Amino acid sequence: MEEARIGLGDVIDRARLAGEPTLITRYGKPAAVVVSEEWYREAEELLGAAPIRARRLTMAADYAALEARVADLEQQMRHMLPGKIDDVAYAVSLVHEDVRVIREEVGAFRNATQATLGRQSEMLGAHGEMLEEILRRLPSGIINGPS
Repeated sequence: MEEARIGLGDVIDRARLAGEPTLITRYGKPAAVVVSEEWYREAEELLGAAPIRARRLTMAADYAALEARVADLEQQMRHMLPGKIDDVAYAVSLVHEDVRVIREEVGAFRNATQATLGRQSEMLGAHGEMLEEILRRLPSGIINGPS
């Protein structure tokens, strides 16, 4: 296509004067053919203008049908999407509620564990004091053994 833009005059002259068609590609794929007006008229006569026009009309109808289908799908999505969003929002709210309950349970467990550890620490402290009192009351040679 770049070559056609640069040398469009040459392309037209080759088609018009030499009767040489030029294939124009776009992104490496065939896109159009430049031919002389005379060549085009002969092709129309040979093929008949009706098939060419019929093909264009069929392509236009196919395009219109495709546009209608896209519009229909867009409409369906407009109706379906809010429901899907509501479903997702509900699921997210359930997850948030589960997380809240888990945090409460973990907090309660932490508090219970700290309370238990506090009681056990107090008991160990009391036992330690009792052991110290017992050791003080024992005669001095009993702990270290006979000298």
